[in-house]
Order: sequence, then C-alpha cells, then structure tokens
Amino acid sequence: MKTLSPFILLLSLFAGCGGAASPRVEAIVALSTDVQAGKPLYEAKCQVCHGANGAGTSLGPDIRSKENNTDNVEIIVEGGGDMPAFATMSDQEIADTNAYANSL
Repeated sequence: MKTLSPFILLLSLFAGCGGAASPRVEAIVALSTDVQAGKPLYEAKCQVCHGANGAGTSLGPDIRSKENNTDNVEIIVEGGGDMPAFATMSDQEIADTNAYANSL
C-alpha cells in the first residue's frame, strides 16, 4: 500500500480553504443596499469600536481602507480577530450596514 507524502497530505487539506465565500455572504453582497438604513445599524453595532467616521478607536481598527466587499461582509457575519460575529442580523441589515460603513 502506497502512502501519501506529508506535503501532499497537507496540500490536500488546505485545497478547500480560503478563496470562496459562503453562500450567505455571496447572497448578502448581491443585495441592493440602502446606505441611510445602514446608518442607525452602524451607530448601534459598530460605532463604539470603529468610530463615528470609521477611523477606529482603541477597541477596533480603521475600516475605511477595506476594499473587498465580500471580505467585509464575511467578517461581519463570521467575526474575526477581536470582532464578534453579527450572524443574527438579517442579510439586508448586514448589507445596509456594510454599505454605510463603505460610505464613510
């Protein structure tokens, strides 16, 4: 019986990692957005860490330099680093909040 080299085994484990966003994230990114509807959501859920203008605070980073909308939505849905997941927000709320954040 032939065995796989450790390198090949590692490669096969990581082949499916990264790159593709979840179906929910892709669906959120595809939604039409309402920047004004996102403002109160941002103020209630994001402003304390990311600041009123998105420049960041001692609790969270500057979000104004984020360019990849899919990555932004994925972080909102799943969390990342010190940021909690906001998966209980509706898809439209996430889309609108992200649109407002992108407008800052």
